[in-house]
Amino acid sequence: MVKLVVVKLGGSLITKKDRPYSLNLSSALGAIERLKRSRVTAFLVHGGGSFGHHQAYRHGLSSRPIKGSKGVPETKVAMLELNLWILYLMISSGLRPFPIPPQFLNWELVDRIAASGLIPVSYGDVYFDGQVAKVISGDAIVEDAVRHLDVERVVFALSVPGVLRDPNDPDTVIPELRSRPEAFGPSGIDVTGGMKEKVEAAFRMAEMGVDVAFVKGDTDEFIKALLGLPFRGTIVRGL
Repeated sequence: MVKLVVVKLGGSLITKKDRPYSLNLSSALGAIERLKRSRVTAFLVHGGGSFGHHQAYRHGLSSRPIKGSKGVPETKVAMLELNLWILYLMISSGLRPFPIPPQFLNWELVDRIAASGLIPVSYGDVYFDGQVAKVISGDAIVEDAVRHLDVERVVFALSVPGVLRDPNDPDTVIPELRSRPEAFGPSGIDVTGGMKEKVEAAFRMAEMGVDVAFVKGDTDEFIKALLGLPFRGTIVRGL
């Protein structure tokens, strides 16, 4: 099994979350170029940002079973569009991505793709679980990857410098989280839990022995976090 760094490109980093269907080209490209420079063997997951979250929020979709199909095609098309943008940016930066929609995510396949020298790429989406549709977040995919793959570390690439004590002040980064914060500030439209759920997931992954980093994705601190070096951001250490 290949040793992997699981990377989550946050929707707030790669899109402008206050403007539907708006890619944040400079930030997305900045993060992708730094991923290339790090030369790590990665499994990449990206969020929905102003593409998927906009449609899911508009149609009232969540991780609960969805009655009927209202909003399902619109959300899936939005995520396909965003995924294509990310793939195009990766290829233009010299990376070699291989997309895997969550519906077809298979951990043995992810391992084989990574071993071949390609970068497996998945994303938050609507998928069918039996006879019902559900939203699966990119964060949930990341956590599942830790359960099934040989993961060296997890890095959440954010639009902010880490987990903040004050969501409006980037200078209030918490360097290390040893216990779960009880409160988080608002983070705009996010149907999959926002920062609070990311931190909860980080502690669950830490309990599986994996370090989890939160870092600004379009800075060189992202490279340091990918390589396991000291960085400016937030870390939850594996137990």
